[in-house]
Amino acid sequence: MTGMSTVHKKPLVVFDIGNVLIAFSLERARRNFDRLEPGVGRRLVDKIWNHRNGLGFERGRFTGKAFFQWIRRATGVRMTYRQFRGAFVDIFTPLEKNLKLLERLSATHDTALLSNINPIHWRHVMKEYPGLRKARWRFGSHRLGAMKPAARVYRAVSRKTRTPFERMVYIDDRSDFVAAAKTLGIVARVYDRRRSLAAVLRSADVRP
Repeated sequence: MTGMSTVHKKPLVVFDIGNVLIAFSLERARRNFDRLEPGVGRRLVDKIWNHRNGLGFERGRFTGKAFFQWIRRATGVRMTYRQFRGAFVDIFTPLEKNLKLLERLSATHDTALLSNINPIHWRHVMKEYPGLRKARWRFGSHRLGAMKPAARVYRAVSRKTRTPFERMVYIDDRSDFVAAAKTLGIVARVYDRRRSLAAVLRSADVRP
């Protein structure tokens, strides 16, 4: 019988974007909206991030302009779409060390992004933070038609990258999303900024 040699393949490393590679602030969004129209900030933030239509926006059920038209009807705000969009995207702060780590890791491993995100934010972060484009695959919930922690989201990543769950490492700041990934057999870790991203990756046997 001839022996069969096995080659250890490096894992596909999948990163969430928000608060892993780029920080974001809902409080900053509130302040931005209040500067445009005093007193509307909390109402807008609640509609965008908590209402079923806000979640639908992240599932790709609205274009940016269509979502804004619903926001105007639902809240009575008077701002223009251009003003809304400007305030809406001005909520991000790059985590520079983590973005550089992504670039470095992408030179030696297959990498992917997996984010619950709406189309306005997706276009903005991909333009403003070119380091994100170093990831070989980039998956947004608005394109997948579903949001984490739904199992179909992780299955879509596995299918589209042709990577079995057991050869994936997933990093997210949300423990519930990490738990959902683990139930499928994915090696998943929470990044909460108490440890460096490099240290979190090392705990999953990934050497940046």
